[in-house]
Amino acid sequence: MSILCIDNKLRKLQKEGLLDVESVLYKRSELITKHLNLNQSPEIFMNYFSNNFGKTAIEINGARNLIKYLSQKYLLCATSNGIFSIQKNRLKIAKLDEFFFRFYISDKIGYEKPNQRFFTYILNDLNLNKQDIIMLGDSLQSDIKGAFNFGIDSIYFNKNNLKTNKKFFTFEVNKLNDIFNIL
Repeated sequence: MSILCIDNKLRKLQKEGLLDVESVLYKRSELITKHLNLNQSPEIFMNYFSNNFGKTAIEINGARNLIKYLSQKYLLCATSNGIFSIQKNRLKIAKLDEFFFRFYISDKIGYEKPNQRFFTYILNDLNLNKQDIIMLGDSLQSDIKGAFNFGIDSIYFNKNNLKTNKKFFTFEVNKLNDIFNIL
């Protein structure tokens, strides 16, 4: 089994609510160290991976212009099923953190997308109604189905042009620049 398969299986369990973020990180480390026959504990690997993962940021083409544009028109909030310090640092490295009003990260909230409690928490914190927000996301399972099940509009960023079931999202784009035509 490849490392990517290991990660995908664990993320799937996380999105189904069967594993929390910390369990995914530990189990991934355990399976990868075993798979690669590394002579170190999963804890050491996990700490090394987490510390270094938070020091990287790869900007998607068009993201900076879109985020800057949207932040001038809307209240932007970042959401993630990750670790707060890692996600916040990655946005800081990319110099995108300044455009976001709030950061809603699952390990701080206590719930993960697509759990409706994740979305309820945000709505209550911002004191908004469902029709006042739109979810922009690249994960059909976490972002888009979560938004659909909660009853809010969504824009699915289908960067890999996957075949989709259109009933789960309001809009679909393959390039971030297409969002300028929507918002």
